[in-house]
Amino acid sequence: MCIDLWFGGLATTTNTTTWAISFVLQNLEVQDKIHQELDRIIGSDRLITTADKNDLPYLNAYINESQRFTNLVPLNVPHATTRDTPERFLDENGKLKKVEELIPFSIGKRQCLGEGLARMELFLFISNFFNRYQISPSKNGLPSMDKSSISRIETRLFSAVLKRRR
Repeated sequence: MCIDLWFGGLATTTNTTTWAISFVLQNLEVQDKIHQELDRIIGSDRLITTADKNDLPYLNAYINESQRFTNLVPLNVPHATTRDTPERFLDENGKLKKVEELIPFSIGKRQCLGEGLARMELFLFISNFFNRYQISPSKNGLPSMDKSSISRIETRLFSAVLKRRR
């Protein structure tokens, strides 16, 4: 059981993080907004902790959008948006808002037991990654966004260029 929990959490968190980075490569202006928020709130290359989470609404909205778009286990009811809504997780004041329809960890008896841990890991890794690095596409081009799979959505291998910030 412990091995199942370990590998279940490891694969999904890694996969979500990889998709999140792929999305930024497709939308570099999102990275600019993340960097602006990090520079304004954190202002250094210190380690970001969970205590910083509530002060970074744009970054949290980006993580939510990454989870929404990734849809790691595509066996649920098919769904789509009817219009472009890139900042759907922010209210008119730029504050993070709860969107009840976002349930990347499922609900009820089948809800992910590691939801709290996964949310913490995603926040800490992604926030510290973008606080320390600027990422850009490599000469090989943008990562594929193809999600054609029957049971699990995994990113295709891609390369990128990392540049240390500060």
